[in-house]
Amino acid sequence: MRRACAGFTLLELLIVLALMALAVSMTGLVGTRDPAREARQEAAGMLELLQHGRQLALSEGREYGLCVSPAAVQLMRWGGASWQPQGAALLAASVLQLSVQGQGVQLPARCREPQVLLSSSDEISEFRLRLNRDGKPLAQVVGNGLDDPRSED
Repeated sequence: MRRACAGFTLLELLIVLALMALAVSMTGLVGTRDPAREARQEAAGMLELLQHGRQLALSEGREYGLCVSPAAVQLMRWGGASWQPQGAALLAASVLQLSVQGQGVQLPARCREPQVLLSSSDEISEFRLRLNRDGKPLAQVVGNGLDDPRSED
């Protein structure tokens, strides 16, 4: 009569260890943060918001603009007497820094009027929007007033 074995075989233990090692390595990959990659993604989102504003300005024949605060970008539309926010502000984990026509701009805590104008005649203010982390510039959105704005590292 054969006795029932208690315990696990060596092969079963090795398979469990391999699966645990795989799970730990995947957790390490998911848990790492790359500030430069995050800043590039934020810049891409801001560029999309800018392009959306340009399209609205052209299709509606109205003036639009971007208001930049230290941690957000807001699309705004001229309402005839004042600027009105359009949609939710795009929040940034990076610290934003703006220059318009080569001059640094003091960013307001609350947006009331845009610093970057998007006219219905497809003209855009010359600007440079930097995304900084820990005092280092990681990405930027640049518009020279003539060509399409672009995102840069």
